[in-house]
Amino acid sequence: MKYFVIDPTVFVEIKNGKMLLYNSYNGEKLLVNDQQIVNLFINGLNKMNIFPIENEVLETDKIRDFIIEIEKNDFGYLLSNNKTLPIQFAPLINIQTENDQEIITKDNSFNPLIDIREISIHLNGGPDNKQFSNLSKQINCIHSELITDNLNFNQLSKFLLPIINVKSLFKINLLGGNVLTYPYLEEVKVLLLSIHQSTQICVYLLPHIVINNAVNIKEILDFQNLKFIFYLNPHLYKEFAEILPKYLPSSLMEYNLIIESEDDLTFFDSIENNLIKSNLIPLFNGLNFDFFEKNVFTDFDDIKAISISQNEVYQNKNINSYNFGKLVVLHNGDIYANLNKKMLGNIESSYAPEIILNEYKIGESWFLTRLKVSPCKNCIYNFLCPPVSNYELLMNKFNLCHIS
Repeated sequence: MKYFVIDPTVFVEIKNGKMLLYNSYNGEKLLVNDQQIVNLFINGLNKMNIFPIENEVLETDKIRDFIIEIEKNDFGYLLSNNKTLPIQFAPLINIQTENDQEIITKDNSFNPLIDIREISIHLNGGPDNKQFSNLSKQINCIHSELITDNLNFNQLSKFLLPIINVKSLFKINLLGGNVLTYPYLEEVKVLLLSIHQSTQICVYLLPHIVINNAVNIKEILDFQNLKFIFYLNPHLYKEFAEILPKYLPSSLMEYNLIIESEDDLTFFDSIENNLIKSNLIPLFNGLNFDFFEKNVFTDFDDIKAISISQNEVYQNKNINSYNFGKLVVLHNGDIYANLNKKMLGNIESSYAPEIILNEYKIGESWFLTRLKVSPCKNCIYNFLCPPVSNYELLMNKFNLCHIS
């Protein structure tokens, strides 16, 4: 008996009569449209990516040519003269939930806090501005509410204490209409002294606030592992980009450059700033769908260029790596895994482990994969594409691509 063995690094996806083989070791892809070959895999392939193959099948020219191509590109090989089915171990997925969202505990030691990666804390609200409301559902920024509302520090402290020294927590974001005027800023600084030394603290500020509160800036400069984040559109960039380094060290700053149009893209492409790290951030404003379609959508050339690891493929199949491990606390105490989804609780009455378990059981963010949304779940490339993004949640459109 001969056996056809697919390499453990190769993923096989079959949908709508087509089959895609993806080699996570070298990024090679093979799309198969021949129904005889596809049926051979459907009928024979087991969970170990192995199936027996009869000699008369191998005598078919197309099957023989297919196997030659498979072996040439390291997708697998033909194993001859085996009396028994060979064994090939599939990797174990180390996540805390399965598809039915049943919590798995091991030795009664399951600690939901180990999955916390990033927490965003809105110390106070921002000005009632539609752009901020739109932006906060796409990326970390000010949440549009009354600026006079301040987060209750005692409730925040109770909620954060179990979290802040967790080693998996790699980022704490401090946001607000004006973080510098938060009345308990010094207490927050003391609270965060116990964070792990690798955890980065990112403070999000509006540029004019730095200039108007230059004295207060010194109060937070002694945060460890600190970074100041500024969102700048072309207008704000022209006004503040050269001024801000006079108030803050360039090494502690990062510019997120907001792009809503071709003109914005052209402007920022012409900028040379090697001193301050800058990121281009598209913003969907409800009127620039054509811009997104041209510059943000995935096309087939993007798919062909994708080369992700075996671990990344398993991540794409099981979790949303954009959202996984993230929590957002608004200035009124409401807690979200994603601002585009339902509230999980409030710091006044909820504890961190309880919130995380809620996301495991009923949440819609951490485990929102392309396998769960239409039309992506019917696409043969869904495990290669980036995770479902906030843009898609905001637009309620999950195929920001040109793949039919």
